[in-house]
Amino acid sequence: MSGMEKFQTYSFPELEPGVETQDFPLPVRIIGTGRERITEPSYRWNNLRHRHRPFHVLQYTTAGHGVFRWGRDGGWKEARVLGPGDLFVASWNFEFEYLHPGNGEPWEFRWIIVEGTLADQALARVCRLGPVVFLDPGSAPILLLENLHRRLELRDSWDRWALSTVAYEWCLCLVNHAGSANLSTADEVSRLASGWVLAHLADADCPSMAAWFGYNDKYFAEFLRRHTGLTPQRFILDRKLRYASVLLASTARTVGAISSELGFAEDNYFSKVFRRHSGQTPQEYRRRHQESLVFDELVPL
Repeated sequence: MSGMEKFQTYSFPELEPGVETQDFPLPVRIIGTGRERITEPSYRWNNLRHRHRPFHVLQYTTAGHGVFRWGRDGGWKEARVLGPGDLFVASWNFEFEYLHPGNGEPWEFRWIIVEGTLADQALARVCRLGPVVFLDPGSAPILLLENLHRRLELRDSWDRWALSTVAYEWCLCLVNHAGSANLSTADEVSRLASGWVLAHLADADCPSMAAWFGYNDKYFAEFLRRHTGLTPQRFILDRKLRYASVLLASTARTVGAISSELGFAEDNYFSKVFRRHSGQTPQEYRRRHQESLVFDELVPL
């Protein structure tokens, strides 16, 4: 962060109080927004005291990590570790909280609270992807939020109409972008991670994979497990062995050549791992899956 950047909150709960409901109810309103940098390990915010007013909290982590929990019923139903790029959407009608993980690192995020019928409809669609979605820092919704904060820092004058216009644009932009966000679904995460493994078969490792996604090792492990059910190490091994199965069934390559391409130092170790994965040795797998094929017709790669 440069010395010119500020961490500030802005609240607009009483712009022209009473006029809005009596005159022209706006479809979406900004109640508050801002940027924060949290260092206190005891930091915690929940909506228990604010559930009398229908609103939606959206928070985007820009640096560090936080924790988001929701669905309390004798204990929190679910929790997510938040890292850079994660946006959570939380509504007034269910219990939630977010807190600093107490890891000794600062947690930085942008946030905005909106309300209104348009906000209800738009954010309900975003929530279908899950309460936490990934957005690139260069994505349109985040750039719009950054622009709003810059204008507020410059002390632009605001009335309820101007704020509603910004909120309207932001909500529609978020719905449009989140629906096609690269990392908003498990299938897309799995596809991208699988492609990376296939491009780095011989030297794929967890730190390199995490760096390619733009995460540190600890957060990426949680991120990948959340979307695929596998740790990075297990995911890499699973994709390697799936690829080995394809080669064994459809090419004439030797087991040693396949083992070497996948980055295994010893053929025997590869055979042992493959058997543990498939229940068959590489030779047994090849015989079973090539019974109906003419060996000379296999691709001799």
